[in-house]
Amino acid sequence: MFTPKKPPKNSQKTYPQPYSTSRVDLPMWITFYLAALPLSRLKIDFYTGFVNIDNIMLNASKKNILYFLLILMIVVFAYFFVTKDYLSKKAPETASTPPLITDQATTTNSANIGVTGSGDFTVTPLSSGKADTAIQAPDLNREVVIPPIFTGEANTIMRNNILTTLDALRAGDTTLENWLKLGIYRKQIDDYEGAKLVWEYTAKVWPDDFQSYYNLGDIYHYYLKDYPKAEYNLKKSIELKPELLINYRNLFDLYNLSYEEKRDLAEDALLEGLGRNPDSIDMMVLLARYHRDNGHITEAKAYYQQGLDKSVELGLQKLQDLISEEISDLDTED
Repeated sequence: MFTPKKPPKNSQKTYPQPYSTSRVDLPMWITFYLAALPLSRLKIDFYTGFVNIDNIMLNASKKNILYFLLILMIVVFAYFFVTKDYLSKKAPETASTPPLITDQATTTNSANIGVTGSGDFTVTPLSSGKADTAIQAPDLNREVVIPPIFTGEANTIMRNNILTTLDALRAGDTTLENWLKLGIYRKQIDDYEGAKLVWEYTAKVWPDDFQSYYNLGDIYHYYLKDYPKAEYNLKKSIELKPELLINYRNLFDLYNLSYEEKRDLAEDALLEGLGRNPDSIDMMVLLARYHRDNGHITEAKAYYQQGLDKSVELGLQKLQDLISEEISDLDTED
């Protein structure tokens, strides 16, 4: 096993998602993810024919890219109208005082934190158990401020989403799924502090579920800019879900892009991911590109070759061609 040189401190590389054989669970994405997907997380490479949705790489032929975009628009359109009809049936009213809901454009009492970043995670309910009432829950009467970007029908849908979830929680339906949804809705309306409070609560009540830690790692990294807390939560997500490749990619991005004091740990995050997922072409190609961009040509070629060999083994011809092209470019640079 080679011992690569440490990358220079001033090197800041952004790594595109490598080739993947991942498949998307369409119903779950439609229900929880597409509604929360910022356009900044949708990346389409017309040259290679890959579509990247929030670090999930879809392998598509070039001629199918436009078909994919058309289908995506139809899915989002259908989601909005189906969700509106479904969520308009609210839970029974309770004695609790509903939160104040206002449009951000007409109020100065906003809870949002104006920082940039992106990232959401699909809610996959793994537990139907109720919350432990001994742990202090977030305030369900926290003000809800709808940003001006939500206009017309979108504004109405967002209001219904939040109010329906809040009504369910007040009525006693305090499941992990409902709390996670509330956190996502808070994040969608730029209430990052409110989302953080929700997910910190779910992490305490359901400490063995990775989703809360994953979401906290993302919001602490890209929105609240608290890198030590982002690191803690991403590592906790890895501990609970070691087979989830995005965990390692996110930890790598934290070290490589933001956490300057621990940038030397970026490679270790990918090596851990490859160690626990030895057949992952994603990790192999990410490591190859990392070494390529830091001038470690021998190491880069070694990881590219691993990825090429695995793509041959799996019969993935397009991946073979693309990896071979990157190897050829590396030989030209060398």
